[in-house]
Amino acid sequence: EALSCFREAYLFSSSHQLFAMLRSTELFPYHVFCCTGPGHWRPLAAFPVNRVFCFGVAVVGSTLVVIGGIGSGLFHSSLQSVHALNLLSPEANWSRLPDLPCNCIKPRVVVSGSFIHIFRLSSKDQRVLSMDMGVAEHARKWSFEVLPATPCIVKSALAVNEQIVVMGDGKSGGHLYLYVPECEKYLPLVACESLSHPVSFSFHDNTLYVMEKRYNHNEHYTFHTLSMQ
Repeated sequence: EALSCFREAYLFSSSHQLFAMLRSTELFPYHVFCCTGPGHWRPLAAFPVNRVFCFGVAVVGSTLVVIGGIGSGLFHSSLQSVHALNLLSPEANWSRLPDLPCNCIKPRVVVSGSFIHIFRLSSKDQRVLSMDMGVAEHARKWSFEVLPATPCIVKSALAVNEQIVVMGDGKSGGHLYLYVPECEKYLPLVACESLSHPVSFSFHDNTLYVMEKRYNHNEHYTFHTLSMQ
């Protein structure tokens, strides 16, 4: 109720606290709020760049990172800028992180440990761009050398038990792959090889939930589960 004047809202948590990114219309930038109690929200800071949509979001420890996206303006140009905000500091301002090597729309972002990984930097790019947020600020840089390229064009990616699962975009088979750091390879999840049109997935209680679009007489969705223990 306290946030009812805002049209768009994205919720996330960090350090056992609830936060929200909100904006009222496309003409105004997103603001970040911290929940201080039931129905009470404290504003932190507005986005330094008016990202309209299609940006990536990562929470690493107590730091919120926003990546790329579409900016405001007459032509809604894509962005390559990256900004970070310390969520635990009430007076914190946004800081600028190293830019991406190219403009990026709808990045598939995964946080694993102190690393931010970006899958599908562009529509046909199978490389993975990474940055370690655990090092000193002056040493942070984007690199394609942390993870190998994926075996498919990635539709979505997810961190699971300190490993990473990537989902193909359907054109490359729609399979799911598990990245195993020990052998530095993406291994197919055999139980999911029959999926033809997976559209999204999530992880809860050591189980991977996959939603698939099916085409029969009518379009419908089915769910699959896979234990990750």
